[in-house]
Amino acid sequence: MLKKTGLYFLVVSCAFITLSGCSGSKGNGSKDTDKNEELQAAIKKNKELEAQLLKAAQEAEKKGTAKPPVVSVCDREEGIQKIILFKVKKEDCNTVTDQDLLAIRTIKSEEKLGFLRATDFSGLSSLVVLDIKLRLSVNNLPANLFSELTSLEMLFLYNFGTVNLPSGLLSGLSSLEVINFEFSTEDIPTDLLSGLVNLRELTLDFDMRKTLPSGLLSGLTSLEVCDLDTYLDDISVDFLSGLVNLRELTLYSKNYPVGLFSNLPVLKSLKIYYETSEEETQRIQAEVGEAVWVH
Repeated sequence: MLKKTGLYFLVVSCAFITLSGCSGSKGNGSKDTDKNEELQAAIKKNKELEAQLLKAAQEAEKKGTAKPPVVSVCDREEGIQKIILFKVKKEDCNTVTDQDLLAIRTIKSEEKLGFLRATDFSGLSSLVVLDIKLRLSVNNLPANLFSELTSLEMLFLYNFGTVNLPSGLLSGLSSLEVINFEFSTEDIPTDLLSGLVNLRELTLDFDMRKTLPSGLLSGLTSLEVCDLDTYLDDISVDFLSGLVNLRELTLYSKNYPVGLFSNLPVLKSLKIYYETSEEETQRIQAEVGEAVWVH
């Protein structure tokens, strides 16, 4: 992308961040490594508690006080079944109890999952980390797919194909702190991120996406890191309004309106791809402070 005439990669940093190895690519290697390390740390953090909860579930089963879940594990997507059985150390999906499900703190799918039903995550209200990959054939998600995951803090969702995002998909998930979505999509509901008052890190890698709703980031006052790894045709001047705690921002667009970066009081790092005149470049630098250019 950077080899095109007039296209530059700007890194703005109040601390004069030094870059190395910038060859015109998006540099996702380091970013992906950081996110993987954060995910692994979260999984490790919850492993001990998960073991304690599972032990309590086993004791309840021995005492005869354990109850079957409202939705049997046998009636869930095959990949989800396998993960749950592995987590609770059982071989028969009919023997999984509701206490077993409550013991599960993390789900990470190594294999791509098939068609997901609204009840696939039923009973997993203690889940903190959900990291799933979808098959190319999975294009639609139930609006209430995550509705019971009220303790969820980290959500990673990947698909090399197209995923249609329903309105209200993340409704009620106020504990979410990290979101990473990587797939193609057409229509993004304006309320996708509504109510996520504790969201700290957001990555939206919507392949070939041209526009995002102007109010998509509204109300995300806790957001510190925002990576919109999507080339945008247009950005409204108030798109970043209210992001008072934003420290790191990555944008890909050809249009950065006057005042877009003016109300980001704690911004430390800004990475943007764009085609612009020297006058526009100077204007952006004035909005965000000191800058280091990499051509």
